[in-house]
Amino acid sequence: MDVIGFDLYMEMLQEAIKEIRGQEIPQVDDTQIDLKVTAMIPADYISDLEQKMSAYRSVAAADTKQELVNIAAEWHDRYGEIPKPAQQLFRIVELKQIAKQLGFSRIRPDGKQHIILETPMAEPAWNLLAEYLTDSSRSRYVYSTGKVTARGLGVLRPHEQVETLIDVLSKMEGVLMTSSSIA
Repeated sequence: MDVIGFDLYMEMLQEAIKEIRGQEIPQVDDTQIDLKVTAMIPADYISDLEQKMSAYRSVAAADTKQELVNIAAEWHDRYGEIPKPAQQLFRIVELKQIAKQLGFSRIRPDGKQHIILETPMAEPAWNLLAEYLTDSSRSRYVYSTGKVTARGLGVLRPHEQVETLIDVLSKMEGVLMTSSSIA
């Protein structure tokens, strides 16, 4: 402790305790979204193929919600009112950004009733995330090894599924904001 200092020692100790408890949010390389949402740039919105491919690349490269907002503003200025399928593209990418930060690797339907959020996270980490949910949401999202089942979410219309997931996962981002509680 004399060599590294008290603050660094305490930080290392906290990290070790979190690992032992399984409270670490896993890192995932990417998040795959398999919901039945029409998320695209319509041909009548951006008709030039090179411009359209550039637009897709810019959205795919966005790392933050603010970047998506800036891209949407640019599209609005350049091409006019953003059509619903292109708006959904932005929402899907936003969902993907949030889910990736929280350690979810894939979001997919499970039959007609449920949505599955696949994850390598351990149950203690899920419990920490779930603390940020309301009681009604907490009972709807059920953890089991390798996945979280969003019960009943599959009966909503696809764009409502996306909006609900963004809302719920955004609440869980509070865990990331309190980085002292998670490495």
